[in-house]
Amino acid sequence: MAEICVFVEYVGEKILRVSQEAVSEAVRHAGKFDARCNALVLGHRVPSKVLEDLRRFGVDRVLVCEEESLSEYSTERYTDRLEQILQDQAPDLLLMGSSALTRDLAPRLSARLCSGLVTEATFLNPQRGGLQVTRAAYRPHASMIFSFQAKGPAIVTLAPKIAEVERAPSKDRFTLETPEFRGKTLSLRVDRVNIEQAVREIPSQVDLEDAEVIVAGGKGMQAGENFRLLEDLAEVLGGTVGASRMAVDLKWRPRESMVGVTGKVVSPGLYVACGISGAIHHLMGMQSSETIVAINTDPNAPIFRIATLGILGDVQDVLPVMIDAFRKAAAEADRQERSA
Repeated sequence: MAEICVFVEYVGEKILRVSQEAVSEAVRHAGKFDARCNALVLGHRVPSKVLEDLRRFGVDRVLVCEEESLSEYSTERYTDRLEQILQDQAPDLLLMGSSALTRDLAPRLSARLCSGLVTEATFLNPQRGGLQVTRAAYRPHASMIFSFQAKGPAIVTLAPKIAEVERAPSKDRFTLETPEFRGKTLSLRVDRVNIEQAVREIPSQVDLEDAEVIVAGGKGMQAGENFRLLEDLAEVLGGTVGASRMAVDLKWRPRESMVGVTGKVVSPGLYVACGISGAIHHLMGMQSSETIVAINTDPNAPIFRIATLGILGDVQDVLPVMIDAFRKAAAEADRQERSA
């Protein structure tokens, strides 16, 4: 493995956590094989802080593609430019953090480049003869191992919170470059997609993808106002509130709180699923959580199959008891700390 590329997402001047993890993982593997690590950044007027942070992560080179047409994400435009960059650079591996954007982008790139793709990877094992990638099949019962042996970049999206974020020593040979497209303009294929509106995510106190505790609700919450119970539980546990796709479709919660393959893929230390049956698209978005507590009235709900602890009961009855118990425990711990 001689060349590794890592795609970098950022918002404002901040590199997204999933991209920080992907960059750290790419730098580690590049060091093992004395390979060059290249960060790929697309956008318009990329903030200098983003580029400086990448230098501090220890990448060898940053390829910055700045065009006004890339100021907002477009499937066709981003695919078109990344395809050209990767054809020119010919890396052995393209690593991406798993996000809503890369779940849209990675399959397109894979098809364009005729390259293999593994999503939500949990372990990378680069070898001299190729690359082995592990991903969860159905936590915690099984996993799958894939081997890349064909020519062309292996494309891998890294599951959240699998890699530690580490800042490596800055390299003297660090370079900042602009890809040359030799007069190529963006493909006319971009005309197939028009962006009608860009909806900005409303930030919560704790971002779902960074939260250590998530209390999520589904259709079993019965009404939007009942999510107040989840907010109270999340507050006492120091977490944030998530929702199933059904709860979002019913307008009970904003879209940015949706957990699942079409929302946020999360991996907190504690995930409390309240009134969520466990449709496969939801399970795939949270099954890597360290501890899963499920509350549901249906004993056959799929969520119980992956739960660490299952509570058979109505959330309207169970949640007030849990909130009261945790508040009393917190008050007692605070009292003991003050008296110590």
